[in-house]
Amino acid sequence: MKKERIFIVEDDVIAQEVLKDFIEEFGYEVVGVTGDPQVALSAIELKRPDLVVLDINLRSAKLNGIDIASKIDVPFIYLTANSDKFTLKEAAQTAYVDFVLKPIDSERLKVAISLALQKQSATVEEPKEACLVLKNSNTLIRTPYKQILFIKSLGNYIEVHEKMGRKLIRKTLKEVEELLPEEHFLKTHRSYVVNKEYIEKVSASSIVLSGVKIPVSRSYKDMVRQALDVA
Repeated sequence: MKKERIFIVEDDVIAQEVLKDFIEEFGYEVVGVTGDPQVALSAIELKRPDLVVLDINLRSAKLNGIDIASKIDVPFIYLTANSDKFTLKEAAQTAYVDFVLKPIDSERLKVAISLALQKQSATVEEPKEACLVLKNSNTLIRTPYKQILFIKSLGNYIEVHEKMGRKLIRKTLKEVEELLPEEHFLKTHRSYVVNKEYIEKVSASSIVLSGVKIPVSRSYKDMVRQALDVA
């Protein structure tokens, strides 16, 4: 069964470790931890977690947790050491699912996360299409996994080959690999990652998908055979 994915925004190092340990003990996957608001916003957009655990009082001159909350479109619960009226009033303007006060009680956190995920599951009318989300200059580019045939490395750029064309994006293949689900994608060469769904033919030195021949290098040959269960 797939684990729900949770992202933590907390700038206290000790609190980061405590939260991560608690959440993993609860059986969820922690897909990121940061105390930097800008890093948090970018990572949440790219990783698309099921839930964000968000500290309100970040030590940032520019953005606090409430500012982050107003800019994201995934469910979140707040953490705060302040229960004053001003903080609560500001937080009430955002669509938070729950509030957990510090110091963190593990059982209270567990209940808050469980209820938040249940609520999210109940309100989702239809599943979102799984996408590769990449930032290119100041633009976020979303490409559904099922539209991707293969991705080719061109040094500091990648070429994303799709059913209906291709895109050139300033990212390294290594950066993009980390965002691709292993159950759908396979690396065949240091310069190529392919979508398993479209593989038509496999040989010792190449793979053919949608009529395109992709090389399989020696260093990836055994990995490819194992992944595709080819003798």
